[in-house]
Amino acid sequence: MRAVLWLRLLAAIVFVFGGLQVANYLFSPVFRPIPQLSIVLMLTFAALVYLAVRIFAPFSGPKKLGEPKRTRYEIRRAMRLTGSDDYFLELADGSVLYLGGPYLQEAQAFPCRELTVQRHPIEGYVIDVECNGDLIEPESGRRFAETDDIPVDGHLLPGQTFDDLRARHREG
Repeated sequence: MRAVLWLRLLAAIVFVFGGLQVANYLFSPVFRPIPQLSIVLMLTFAALVYLAVRIFAPFSGPKKLGEPKRTRYEIRRAMRLTGSDDYFLELADGSVLYLGGPYLQEAQAFPCRELTVQRHPIEGYVIDVECNGDLIEPESGRRFAETDDIPVDGHLLPGQTFDDLRARHREG
């Protein structure tokens, strides 16, 4: 890749130098007072081409994203918030995972005992979920209130237990 860039730069220099030599021949009275002007212009243009290649080369072409990041979870209990696709999932280690995105509408057999969450390789947001275990019957909880802090989709909720969340989102 770098060799191609250097070849392009060399071709640009030769093109500009050749063009300046032709201009020097055609307009010799203009360049006669300063004979080094063609060389100075050529070097300046070459430096500008080099800088342009260095600055804009990283932005050219599509970025390779790589594979999605996959995280496997074992689920103990689940709570679905009424009227939405928002879930609190208690993991085997006692921590709580919040999932609430459109990908859950497409998920088959959700929630389940074994769950694999696929995340965008760069941004980290949830792309998809795969259920691999037995189905869990989720408990029911009330929606988020206007004053509630809505968790970030796909994140663990530090310092919160499933029982605390169940008490906070108890219907009735």
